[in-house]
Amino acid sequence: MAGKFEEVLEKAGGIGRRQLAIFAAINLTDFVTAWTIMLPVFTGMIPHWTCPVTGHNLNLTYSTNRINGTSTVGIYNITMADGNSSLVQRDVCQKNATFGICDGIQYVSDFTSVVTEWNLICDLDEISDLITTIQMIGIVFGAFLISHLADMFGRKKVWISVVTLNSMVGFANAFSPYWEMFAAMRFFNGMASGGLLILSFIWPLEFIGTKYRSICGAVSFWQIGTMCLALLAYFVRDWRTLVMVTSLFPGVLFWILYRFLPESPRWLAMNNRLEEAMAILEAIAKTNKKPLPDKDVLQKAVEEDKNIEEKLKKYNFSDLFRTPTSTLHTLVLMFVWFVCTSSYYGLSLNVKHMPGDIYVTTVLLGLVEWPAVLSTTCLNNV
Repeated sequence: MAGKFEEVLEKAGGIGRRQLAIFAAINLTDFVTAWTIMLPVFTGMIPHWTCPVTGHNLNLTYSTNRINGTSTVGIYNITMADGNSSLVQRDVCQKNATFGICDGIQYVSDFTSVVTEWNLICDLDEISDLITTIQMIGIVFGAFLISHLADMFGRKKVWISVVTLNSMVGFANAFSPYWEMFAAMRFFNGMASGGLLILSFIWPLEFIGTKYRSICGAVSFWQIGTMCLALLAYFVRDWRTLVMVTSLFPGVLFWILYRFLPESPRWLAMNNRLEEAMAILEAIAKTNKKPLPDKDVLQKAVEEDKNIEEKLKKYNFSDLFRTPTSTLHTLVLMFVWFVCTSSYYGLSLNVKHMPGDIYVTTVLLGLVEWPAVLSTTCLNNV
């Protein structure tokens, strides 16, 4: 149900050039958030590798060898007639067999990744996926925390603060000396991304009239961001350089946009900053060639909305499970969100484990989302 403030916004013009420009600028957040979240696809790429093996004992039992203090590699050994052997194995980690000690891993690839940096193969081959999991946990925390901060301190200030945090942490992460440090900092990148996903959805829609919100809400630059990341990663094959580029560019871009983006007029009005809210509404009305809204009308609308919010404060999360019907609806929606999110990220973030060219596959994953976006826009109006 639309509030009284939304009625004032509709009178100023539900949608217009200024609102669309603001919407597009803020929605660029999705473009670069896709870079942050999808980055492990390329920083965690697993190359082919070889391991020269030298053995001198046919009866050598299973043992392990630390390569550069990181990963343990075991390789089958073939003993020659003279008792010595030399063998090169490719992408093989064998256990429970006689083998020679690996003399040094050699990666066969035209790119670098955290896998090649810290030899995350064999007994450490799950670390790359663990780093991604830590990032996703950060997204959950960030979505809750940052959305709450945006309600307290405003969309614009929190947005630029989180963008700055994401850029600084990301840039610093490019210099991580250990995978443990890299993983810890990806948690904070995840937190920032989780908050930005919420802000980039709520903030621009607060400039749009209720009639057009379902259409605008279905529009996202995420798909374009995913495809552009694949293109960028194709040309930037060093993982540290890729992390720096995907961290610095958003920070610079959004600090430029920050000067021109207004605070949410609804948030301003609901926090008793009516003069600032009126200035934004007047600019919108002028662009849309609509009559300027009256300050007294706005103040009355805000007071009515506040009264409604006060009545709603007596409800909390537990009320979703108060009746059998509401419990069923809540559980069904939670299940649907869980399945959709798990399926989407499960496929998208595991591209590196799929056959085929990783860059082409990532671009295709971005492309196939467009039919879903367009169909959602149409179905919302059915």
